[in-house]
Amino acid sequence: MSKILNEYIKKIGTKNLIIIGIVLISIITFAVIGSLMYYNFFYKKSFSEIEDIMVDAAKQYYSKNENELPENISESTQVKVSTLVSQEYMKNITDYTKDEDIACDASVNVTNINNTYRYTPLLDCGNDYKYETIINHIKEKEKIVTEKDGLYQIDNDLVFKGEKVKNYVKFANHNWRIIKISDDKMYLIFTDILERTIWDDRYNSERNGRYGINDYSISRIRDYVNNLYTSNQLFTEENKLLLANFNLNIGKVSETEDGKSAQLERSNVIENQYIGLITVRDFMNASLDTNCKAPENASCTNYNFISDYDYNFFTMTADKTKSYNIYQINKNSGLYLTRASYKGYVRPVISITKDALYVSGNGTSQKPYKFK
Repeated sequence: MSKILNEYIKKIGTKNLIIIGIVLISIITFAVIGSLMYYNFFYKKSFSEIEDIMVDAAKQYYSKNENELPENISESTQVKVSTLVSQEYMKNITDYTKDEDIACDASVNVTNINNTYRYTPLLDCGNDYKYETIINHIKEKEKIVTEKDGLYQIDNDLVFKGEKVKNYVKFANHNWRIIKISDDKMYLIFTDILERTIWDDRYNSERNGRYGINDYSISRIRDYVNNLYTSNQLFTEENKLLLANFNLNIGKVSETEDGKSAQLERSNVIENQYIGLITVRDFMNASLDTNCKAPENASCTNYNFISDYDYNFFTMTADKTKSYNIYQINKNSGLYLTRASYKGYVRPVISITKDALYVSGNGTSQKPYKFK
């Protein structure tokens, strides 16, 4: 092989080979320089790329100004892009768009999510491009209604009611449905299947046996659900930055009481949690049936997207009259009381931060909402 190569070099000539090498190196050099010049002076970046640049610049800025980060969980602060430009963490937006006429109001919102920071680019370039939160998108597309399936105003909440509502979500590679929008947060319920487990199996002195104790705050089910959050079973660390903390309303309700009462539900609260289960009130509010007035009413399953599953699953609500009973949900009978020690499926409930940005989808099962 080396003999053939030597003969080939001798045939071309060393001088010619050097010339060919110089020409090839020159072509490659000009191509690299040309590519860099095009990228820096002519390439027009997409708004998505500009948003990424804004976030990277903000992270660099706060790495040098840690004292400006929000100290308390759920608190937010903002840095203007003009500040990032003046301190040379990024260029002017017009340098990226290659359009001197474009005018943008831009900043990066930074939120303390359980002592980790979420960076959200807020880029508003008028008719050319404007960021949109998933909550504002839903409010705009799903007008508030007073009859049939859709989005209803209940007290200060926006609640999805009915059987055929456009509230499907794809998040963290799992399927969810939107229950409501409350306090500028979007509440989702899990629709994929997790394993069956018990609500609680402790010894109950009222029954003299391991019937369980129906106090969610110390229950086995709370430990199980919290582990879904802390482990990587459902969420990555990046997914968790989109979760907002919320209060778990664990007030107990009897079968004949007004299960839609916010006062009953909020009589006992666990504050600042990141995961929980559905409550009796949220289940009942999702039904359009006017006969759904108390947990004992099987009519609560009618015209209710939450009941449309072929397996029983737990609520977070316990019975007020007996210390060992909790509510499960069944497609046919709706809310029913069962011993806490019995097994059921788990459908976690989470809350999404108010500044999560709309990406795509229209809320149907074929095109679920996606956000970032």
